[in-house]
Amino acid sequence: MKMLQAILDTARNCGFFLKEKSANLTRVGYNQSRAILLLAWLMVLISGASWAFLQSQAGTVQAAPFALPTVTPTRTPVVTCPPVCKVFLPLVVKEYPWKGVSGWVTFEGNAISGIIVTLQREQGGTWSNLLTVVTNAAGEYAFPSAPALGVGEKYRVVYSNSTDYTKLRYWQTEALSSYTAQQNVQLTSFDVSDIALLTPANGSVLSPTAFSLTWQVRAASPSDVYQVYFYNTIFQKVAESSPVGYAGSVSFTALPSGLNPNTDYQWGVTIAMGDGRMGESYYRRTVRWEEPN
Repeated sequence: MKMLQAILDTARNCGFFLKEKSANLTRVGYNQSRAILLLAWLMVLISGASWAFLQSQAGTVQAAPFALPTVTPTRTPVVTCPPVCKVFLPLVVKEYPWKGVSGWVTFEGNAISGIIVTLQREQGGTWSNLLTVVTNAAGEYAFPSAPALGVGEKYRVVYSNSTDYTKLRYWQTEALSSYTAQQNVQLTSFDVSDIALLTPANGSVLSPTAFSLTWQVRAASPSDVYQVYFYNTIFQKVAESSPVGYAGSVSFTALPSGLNPNTDYQWGVTIAMGDGRMGESYYRRTVRWEEPN
């Protein structure tokens, strides 16, 4: 207590006013804060034990007005990315840009590039090649430079194949009987995938009173109308079946007119749409019929 009394006397002599109450220092003004800071400084000089004693006696010490500012560590800024936004644009249907005779080609229902097609013109009952183009990546073809048709003339587009057994041997579009130069005319699109022949096998000998021919329909072309053609050994058509629609077989109970027993013929499947559009299977198979009993 003598040491504390000496310190308090020193504080009074220095102009600080302190009020002692129940052995505790009570803050009464601005000077009191300075006094408490002075006391803390003196106690540190005396000993650690005296400092602990002063701390227990002095109560809560408030920082002086001239205390050093607290330095807050700088935080690394956090960048928050905006959420991903989906923007739905309206569908815009663009007019087909090319002029002339045009159309599309597919293979098993998908657009195919690199298909060679030819624009043919009929004059005086004879068809002749006029222009040839290749389909683009979208399967599109066009003949923008096709001249106008004269009286009695017609246009059609043909596809011919002699090397790729996965595709038809031949296709022709409907005929166009009226056309003005630079007119935009779109022909019916067509698919070039082949018609696979199934039975009978090549070289079979059949009964003339009961036989059937079968093939695989084209799944991507359900509007196909199938018909069987028969050819002689120089590839001239000599007989045909009735159209069977979208079916994979045709049956006979007698030889079609134009066919003879003990003679080799070839049969193949034709797509006959009835409006001039026509396609032919890549393969043809040889058959013959026995003499009737």
